[in-house]
Order: sequence, then structure tokens, then C-alpha cells
Amino acid sequence: MHKSSMLALYLTLTACAGHHDLPNAERLENRGKPAAFLANTDLHDGKTVYVSGYVWASSEWWTDHVRQSPNDFTKCLNIGPSHFLELRRRNLEGEWMTLKGVFKKGAWAGSLAGCRTEDGLILDDAYMEKRYRGLIREKKW
Repeated sequence: MHKSSMLALYLTLTACAGHHDLPNAERLENRGKPAAFLANTDLHDGKTVYVSGYVWASSEWWTDHVRQSPNDFTKCLNIGPSHFLELRRRNLEGEWMTLKGVFKKGAWAGSLAGCRTEDGLILDDAYMEKRYRGLIREKKW
């Protein structure tokens, strides 16, 4: 086999292997709007995901949530306590954002929540601080 053929084969094999070794959140099935995660909660439970939608962070953390559309509480994910959101509550009333966090199936069952679903996210506050560092903080910690 020629060196160029060997190199091509090597690059092809490493590219295929690399695709299967992607970190969980980098896979396309772990990115989307709330409805995509609600449609298959078992698949996403406990995994890191990226969710895009309208974020509401009101006066109390248990009502924090992300909606697929501004008026739809059914295609919606609850958001657990977040230091990132705590510092910016007034700035996040219907703001479109991409959130990174761990999807939790059924974590809000039987509890106070902003959505009519029992599923939600525990945010990766470090990622959120880095991605949205321009958002003004309300409080200093």
C-alpha cells in the first residue's frame, strides 16, 4: 500500500472513531428546544444537554423555566436553583438563550414549578457565566 493510501485510511478511521467519542453534550441529539427533550425523556435523563428557548427567571427560583414559545407552558422545562439566574432575575423575562445543563426526568413531580411538566434542567452555571458574561448582574456576591 502506498503512503498516501495509508494516510487516507488512517485519517478516515480516526475521523470515524472520533465521532463516536464525542462528549455527550456535543452530539446533535443533545441539542434542541424543550419539546425535543420532552419527547424522549428516558434518552436524555441525566445527560448534559443544550436547550434553546425563552427563559423566565422570576422572583422565586422554583418558577424559573425555559419555554419553546412565549405563551406555551406545555413545551417547557423547569430550571433548578442557579447562581447565574439568581444574579440576573430582572434581566431574564422572555429572553431567548441557549442553556447548558443536566436534564432531569421527573425531578419536579409533585412540586412547585413554573412549567406544567415535571422535567427540567440543572444549569451549568460556569458555562452560563462564560457564554453570557455581558448580562448585567443585579446583586454582588
